[in-house]
Amino acid sequence: MLKVLIADDETLVCELIKMSIDWGALGLEVSGTAYNGLEALEMALKIKPDIVITDVRMAGLDGLSLIEGIRNARLDCRFIIISGYPDFSYAQKALKLSVFEYILKPIDEVTLTEALIRLRNKIQLDGEASSQISAYKSQLDHNLELMRSRFLTEQLSLSRPFDMPLKEINETYQFQFQYAVYAAMVVKVDSIFEESQPSDMDTLLLRKMCAATQQRMNKGGVLSYSIVKPGRLISIVNCTMEQAADLYNLSQAVLYELQNRDEWFNQYTFTIGLGTMTDSLDKIHHSLAAADTAVKYRIVNGVNRVINSASLSFPHYSIRDYITVDDEKTFFHLIQNCDMIELKNWILSLFQSPHIIKYASPPLLFDLAEKCADIFGEAVKTLDPDSMPRSEILRQALDNCRSLEDILRTLLEHIQSFAQDYYTSRTETYSKPIQMMKDYVLLHYREPIKLNDMAELVHFHPNYLSELFRKETGMTFSDYLTDCRLDAAKRLLLDLQYNVYDVAELVGIKDTKYFSRIFKKAVGVTPSEYRKLHM
Repeated sequence: MLKVLIADDETLVCELIKMSIDWGALGLEVSGTAYNGLEALEMALKIKPDIVITDVRMAGLDGLSLIEGIRNARLDCRFIIISGYPDFSYAQKALKLSVFEYILKPIDEVTLTEALIRLRNKIQLDGEASSQISAYKSQLDHNLELMRSRFLTEQLSLSRPFDMPLKEINETYQFQFQYAVYAAMVVKVDSIFEESQPSDMDTLLLRKMCAATQQRMNKGGVLSYSIVKPGRLISIVNCTMEQAADLYNLSQAVLYELQNRDEWFNQYTFTIGLGTMTDSLDKIHHSLAAADTAVKYRIVNGVNRVINSASLSFPHYSIRDYITVDDEKTFFHLIQNCDMIELKNWILSLFQSPHIIKYASPPLLFDLAEKCADIFGEAVKTLDPDSMPRSEILRQALDNCRSLEDILRTLLEHIQSFAQDYYTSRTETYSKPIQMMKDYVLLHYREPIKLNDMAELVHFHPNYLSELFRKETGMTFSDYLTDCRLDAAKRLLLDLQYNVYDVAELVGIKDTKYFSRIFKKAVGVTPSEYRKLHM
């Protein structure tokens, strides 16, 4: 509803206006009543009305001065003047202030109602036009952002030849590249919670981090254009030779800015990798490769720091020196045979060999892990062609590792998890009833669900079904139901039409306090904090 403020120094007139109009039927509501001009201005600044009905002559401020005060405060507000004086000079001033209607007392209910209807309709039409213009501009901005992102991605990866003059690039994509030095900067974002890595983060959150990074770089007088990739932000920096000498310190300022933003609730660590300097945009992919490599050194140097590729050495090596063809075949067959003990031994022997421990650099450790992920993916395809792309999921998890211990744990958990799942699927005869239960929960989690209902569904005894479910899924049925409801809650919290109470109701939890408690226990933040973090 549109908000209305009534201002008149005659109490009886205010009450008459309030009582004579069916505000609800018009889609309006009286949000405030003031009995002098100063009180009316103060109230308008507080409640931000859509419509102000004001007398011309009042104590403190007259009606025209009130309108000027509201205009100066840049409130989006429309005005109807009521007056007991048919003064032409007042009417002229009112027209200059774009007053919508000038009504003489005594106030006629029909006249005022008709004026309010016309004003309401105009506000709605203006709002629709403004929305269309905003939507059009938003679409243009979005299209430009997509074009820029595609161009930057292509240049950073050199996925197509660089054949466009710099002037044409600036005109086409509205860049302002102009300085002598170019460099790539990678901000690697890692969650402090192992189960919630940045690859799972909402893109909007990464975009907020990206905006903070770009603003700080631009504040330092350096041109910076950024794109968002899973778990990281990539920037192309363009600066003068003098600024290039201070780029490390500016990167430290960016790091400080990211670490001290309250918006992400101290849930993430940041590592900035600075690429090599180059004199041309068409060589920026070399700088990005160096920046990406620098970021990998966080498993040795630690996180929450800037790592300059210029200070690092990049030893040459061949993966085949560490994983021979025979080694690859052995690993492949161990995965196929689901030999969990030997799989663990093979991985540990690779990464804990004396040569690796003594000589290996972080890039080599990541490359070895990614090679393992590739072999793993090929082996999985032979066993289960229709399975999800586990090798890519493993690669994303490896990208979020912050130490050698993380790399080992991630490899072992993902590969052993598949081996265990696959072995279970071959030997477990009760998969169908458990899958029926899981499917039912996904469709009916909003409703009250008890284990007895599930037992009736699959024709098993409740006690036996409970143990079977725990054995096959690794969790109790109650925990699984709660997880499904919380996953749904995360999605609903991103829709502002629902408050926290609504979300709890929609996922089948009637007690809002209980919902908030289990949500924070599972996710690490309250529902309200989660919404703020991802909006």
